[in-house]
Amino acid sequence: MADGTTAFADDVDSPLSDVGDAEVGLIACALADEERKHKVVARASLHVGPESFGNTYNGQVWRAIVAAVAGGAVADPVTIAEEIGPDPRAQKALAEAASRIGSPAAVEQYAERVAAHHYRRTVRAVLCDAYQRAGAAGPPLPAVTAAHEALKALPKGPRSRLDDSMKASVKSTLRRIEERRLAAEGGMRATARWGVRALDGWHCEDFGFYEGAVGGLFPGKLYVLAGLPGGGKTSLVWQAALATAGGDEKSKGKRVLVFSLEMTREDICQRLAAQGLGIPETRLENGAITAEEYDAIEAWMNDRLAELPINIITDCRTIEEMRARVLAELAGPDGVGLVVIDFLQRAKMGRRGDDGHRDEQDRVYEAKGIANEGVPVIAVSSMSKSSQARATEGKVGVSDTSGSGTEYAADLVAFLVRTNPEDKGARVEVRFEVAKRRGGPLSSVTLVFDMTTGQFSTRSENSGS
Repeated sequence: MADGTTAFADDVDSPLSDVGDAEVGLIACALADEERKHKVVARASLHVGPESFGNTYNGQVWRAIVAAVAGGAVADPVTIAEEIGPDPRAQKALAEAASRIGSPAAVEQYAERVAAHHYRRTVRAVLCDAYQRAGAAGPPLPAVTAAHEALKALPKGPRSRLDDSMKASVKSTLRRIEERRLAAEGGMRATARWGVRALDGWHCEDFGFYEGAVGGLFPGKLYVLAGLPGGGKTSLVWQAALATAGGDEKSKGKRVLVFSLEMTREDICQRLAAQGLGIPETRLENGAITAEEYDAIEAWMNDRLAELPINIITDCRTIEEMRARVLAELAGPDGVGLVVIDFLQRAKMGRRGDDGHRDEQDRVYEAKGIANEGVPVIAVSSMSKSSQARATEGKVGVSDTSGSGTEYAADLVAFLVRTNPEDKGARVEVRFEVAKRRGGPLSSVTLVFDMTTGQFSTRSENSGS
């Protein structure tokens, strides 16, 4: 029975005669252009390099031709033989090409064929590497992640077909900007949301769109959120998860993956229900609720939570497993709109080293790797004891998050800091302090955190203005 490896077998048919013919023909074209009137080497170099040749010795000959032409020498057989040196097999390859009659006019035809064969060999090598990684011993999810990493090396086309010009870059950038403009023009928000106007921004009839402190949650960005214990970090990321999954009049709901490393699924849903209905969570823990309250809880959870496209994932304990899950979901029909890691320091490294400091750094860089798959990632981070002391005084900076590397890998680092640490009320003012923002200014916005409902809101919304 076929097991899917047939395509990687060594005896797969390969038109080696065509490979050899194209390589020898290209060298013959260069040798026929001794006076460089037809610029054969320059024209061929748009398609191939010495590494493009399947026959190593043909590659040596081509490297010698390129070197000779670059040095201003004539690319005749005698000169190239001297450039090659005493290697008998390379000299034999040169003699074979010199015995053929080459036409400089055919250079593109031969070069494109050499490039196409090189492209196929490269793709096949990457696929073989990915297949081997996927079948490696050990847990399957890290193996799948490793296979996906290998597949990133797949070239998008032969060398000659890759347009790396600034014109092509501008064209693709304008296409992306226009797609987002049209979505916004149609009343759709292209980004995931925090669910707080002061962070997401909003439209105002008087002056258009106000960007807010962050502007939303953008694909490819890593947002690190830190603060004191009990400061509302988990509440804020869940507000973002619910807002992104539920959508609104400006955006369609998007799938959210929440990697919860502290709370069980039941604990999370129970807290959301208690906050949503204003019932103290301790009463739910003790079962001290009436039958009517249970009916209200059941209706609220079924109506408000059950159908949301959110996955609460508690069995992925390593960053590598998380990335594998994200990649699997991205390959599905619904994609992923937001990833939440709560919290980063409890995530383990599958390839753990002896240096705990390095593990901290690697967690942050791996989280950024997840974001680089094209999805926004919010990672809740802890703070050191000294940083917590500074936070109570309102003094925080990018280095106050745990994990060296946060200041480099994160696109945005923000802290939740109470404006009055002595305030013991149910509704407190909290500063959303941006300590780092790649490509944007630092900012601070004051929010109101209702600890009873677990909701953050803009201060102006609470004052009625």
